[in-house]
Parts: sequence; structure tokens; C-alpha cells
Amino acid sequence: RRGTISKMAKLKVLVVDDDETMLQAIWMWLYSAGHEVVTRSTPFGTSQQILRMEPDVVMLDLDMPGLRGETLAEMIRGKQRATSVIFYSGKEPAELQDLARTYGALGAIHKSVHGDDFVRLFQKLTSRLGAI
Repeated sequence: RRGTISKMAKLKVLVVDDDETMLQAIWMWLYSAGHEVVTRSTPFGTSQQILRMEPDVVMLDLDMPGLRGETLAEMIRGKQRATSVIFYSGKEPAELQDLARTYGALGAIHKSVHGDDFVRLFQKLTSRLGAI
């Protein structure tokens, strides 16, 4: 309904980042906001995890050893079109946004964004999911 503000829907989120500290922080922020969150510290095996979990959103770090986030995003789009991707990286913000557009991600969140600001930006990006 137009003009009605509703509580954010609970989403299943898979977070993939080789930085354990960031994984714990993102898990806490999103879990506290009411989402179901699973974390992975390696990009390898993520496709199988997605098939098992069927997440609504995959948050991907772009700079992981062995398999870049952009490559993983392409794999996800090729196999799991129902799963949306958000990039999460310390890259220059303009470059990060360009990569998100190029690889068909919902958007991107810079690694300098934390806590409530992270959750607000995540919710803004994922609010589009209800319109799809």
C-alpha cells in the first residue's frame, strides 16, 4: 500500500568475506535487525551453500584470495537468478558502485559503513526486493 511504512521483512542472508572480524560484525548487525544470517570465510563452496540455503541476498567481499567477488557474483547470476547480491568492499566508492552496476548487484556498501548506518543502507538496498 502506498504511504504505508512497514517493518522490514526478515531476509535470509549469506555473507562471504575472508575477514573474520567483518563476518562477526555483519552477522551481529543483520541478526540484530531481524534477519537470518549465515557466514562463510571462503568463497569456495559458496555455490553449494546457496543451493542448500536459498538465501534472498548474498553479501560479497570483492577482494578475497583465490576467487574474486565479481567472479562469484557472475556465477550466482548464472545459476541462482532468484538470489540478489550486494557487494561489500573497501574499494574506492565510485569504483565499488560501478562494479555493482556492471555485475548486476543490488548495490554496494563500503567497508567504512558500520552499525546502524550499515543496517539502514542494507535495508534501503533490499527494499527493492519486494518490488521485483
